[in-house]
Amino acid sequence: MGQSNHRNQHLRRYEMISKFQTSGQCYRGLVRNCLLTILLLLPYELSAQTMTVEIDGIQTTIQYPAQVNAGENFSVTASVVNTTDRHELVMISWAPRNTMTGSHASSYRMFRPVLEGGTSSSRVMLKPGVPRQIRLYHFYYEADTLFSGELFINDPILGIAKSGIYNDRSSNYNSAPLDPMTITVLNNDKADYTVFNAPSREPLERVEADFNGDESWVIVDPNTGYEWLPLSTFQGQQLSPVLDSFESGGEFEGYRVATKDDISQLFLNHIYASGLALPPYALFGSDAYIYGYENERNQLLPIAQRLFELFGITRSVRQPEFTGDSAAGIIIGTNEVPNALLEATVSARLDEEFGGFYLGALNGSFGAIDIFISEGIWVFRESDK
Repeated sequence: MGQSNHRNQHLRRYEMISKFQTSGQCYRGLVRNCLLTILLLLPYELSAQTMTVEIDGIQTTIQYPAQVNAGENFSVTASVVNTTDRHELVMISWAPRNTMTGSHASSYRMFRPVLEGGTSSSRVMLKPGVPRQIRLYHFYYEADTLFSGELFINDPILGIAKSGIYNDRSSNYNSAPLDPMTITVLNNDKADYTVFNAPSREPLERVEADFNGDESWVIVDPNTGYEWLPLSTFQGQQLSPVLDSFESGGEFEGYRVATKDDISQLFLNHIYASGLALPPYALFGSDAYIYGYENERNQLLPIAQRLFELFGITRSVRQPEFTGDSAAGIIIGTNEVPNALLEATVSARLDEEFGGFYLGALNGSFGAIDIFISEGIWVFRESDK
């Protein structure tokens, strides 16, 4: 821990020095290059392994644990420094080109972290010379038992894509191969590890309803007591008048727009009621099924189609290269950003026979400009039953 604090002090000093300018001339470039060399020589904690590569002026130090306890999860992280003299908006990607091997190859599933708002944690704006710490992938332990062994991450590759914020709008992508990574897994009989089992849930129910003489229906979630409206209810309307209709005396008094937590719970209840045991971290990510869960992805297709029967389909595509349906709608609010605009989507790829549940970000947040509801909006209230 002392070594880590020692390194953090150097990083803070480095950030202060890198901003130093003398009258009429800036020496940040020279200072930056010298201090980058010093930073690479500073000690890390003994349990961490590192490898460093520079691509197109972006210096990245990959960090991962040399050993972990069986039953524990871990992350592969990166310390990123922009060695150029201007701001750079970059997307940082890292992944093995071949399958993982070793006695623990099937013990772990890897997933890319997603920030509040649905954006990837690896897309960052880098100031010149200021280090940024990001998490590239999470590794989750899923074996049925605890045992010692090794995990080999073979032929990883690091990619840097600049977004062209200066000369053009296109991305400039470059990559570099990295050395294989070895992680030792120790069995210390971690007592709090349990294999994930899906909780018991009751299926959602469609109930006929009447809104001011118009025949419609609501979807009741018996697990929460919430009553949801079909996505088509407010399709093609402006968001502000819809919110006004939820107020006292409004046509839909008592209803409100779902937050990220609300819609996540709805999706999980629907999935678990089908009997499919997927841990929450295996859902809602754009690349959740690249490194596992292929069979579960196919099993999500009828689950998604069942949700279409309840909430309706907001978009259908029938093209030679893509055939699918989706139920998409706006949600508002995360724990960190209460007024953040997100989109929650359930999709069914009919041509490839898989389904997906996704929480993604819209551009901006609700407030200054009203939003047109092109597809739908996820709305609910507590049931009267």
